[in-house]
Order: sequence, then C-alpha cells, then structure tokens
Amino acid sequence: MRYAIDVLDRTLFVTGSMSDDGGMPKQPGIPPNPKMLRARLLVAVTFPLAFLAHDLEEVLTAGHWQRTGGAALRRRFPRAPERLIDLAVPSPRQMTIAVGIVGLGVLSATGTALIDLASAREQAAAGGPAGARPAGEMRLFRLALAAFTAHGVTHLASSAGLRSYTPGVVTVPLVIAPYSLWAWRTLLASGLRLDPRELAGTVAGGAAVAFPLVVGAQLLGRALSRGR
Repeated sequence: MRYAIDVLDRTLFVTGSMSDDGGMPKQPGIPPNPKMLRARLLVAVTFPLAFLAHDLEEVLTAGHWQRTGGAALRRRFPRAPERLIDLAVPSPRQMTIAVGIVGLGVLSATGTALIDLASAREQAAAGGPAGARPAGEMRLFRLALAAFTAHGVTHLASSAGLRSYTPGVVTVPLVIAPYSLWAWRTLLASGLRLDPRELAGTVAGGAAVAFPLVVGAQLLGRALSRGR
C-alpha cells in the first residue's frame, strides 16, 4: 500500500507539472506567504479530527450492525455470497482495529503535510532558488483528503443500495461533506494551484486509494481479531 501511494503521489507530481497547453511544464509558482501557510496548516491539523469524528460513529455502531447487518444484507441481496456478507458485517473489535490502521495513514498524511509546510516556511524565508518548485503543495495530503471525500460517497452509495442505515453514513453530511468542502475551498483560496486536469487526477487517485485501503484494513482487522 505504501508503494501504491508513492506511485500515485509521483503521478500527481507529473500531472501537476504539466499545463493545459501542449503538455509543456508550468512555470514555477510563487512560494506561499505566511497567511497562505497558516490556512493550509489549519486544514492539515483538523483532518485527523474530522476522521476521528466520522470513524467514531463506525466504531460505536459496529455492535448493532453486527447483530442486524447480516439479516438486512440477505433480505436486500438474497443471492450475495455468505462470505461477502460476513466481510461486510465486522465485529466491534475488527472495526476498531481497521479504524486504527486507517488512522495511521491519516496521521502519516498529516505528518507529511506539516513537514512540507515547514519546508515552505524555510524556503520563503531563504528566498528559494530561482525556478524551484515551491514547497507547501501537500501533494500526498491532497491525495488523502480526496480519499476521505470519496469514502463519504461510498457510504452514501452503500446506504442507498441497502436502503437502510450503514455504519458511518450519518456523519457523511455532518462531517465528511462540510469538512471536505471547507478544506478544498481553503486550500484553493490559499493559493494552491490545481488546474482541472490535476484536480481530476487527485480525485481519481483518492478514489483509487480509498476502497482498497478500507477493505485491506478490514481484512487485517479480521485476521487480528481471530488471533485472540
């Protein structure tokens, strides 16, 4: 997974360095000023809080879902494989472990953003070399934010398909949607340049990471739960 994220991050770097005019490299941007950096810092440090608020709902409702989710899935999808239904109804312990695993990814993305912003502050203070790509663009963090946004869409799709409550869906309109909207608007207002193609690449990369990350975390949580 670390390798996949690294590949996607490099892809976003290449995509972001190309203009819409003949695929020629863009001119380097202006290093962000202190006000821009403060805005980006606010987005970065509140990301784990948004994640915690959302995933707390999943952990707290896992017990109820374990008791009722299997029956609801069988009624709605009578031909679904039993193994798939079993995977979709994690135990509270499995859910807690899975949330912890994904949480480590969230903290890692936030940490890289803080390091990037610190580099940007140093670059701005030093004047930066001519033609250098400015620091503070938080490419990996943007990928994580896009994955968080896409995760909210999967929650809505799951509840719509089941026509019932699923763990985590309540905090989509209460947390994921408003936080994601505010975060993206704040990053763009802070001078972070994202042309349509780069933005599309970030969204696609986030969606590509979100699903396997969540499923992988659930499988690992399941394996660790069985170990005790």
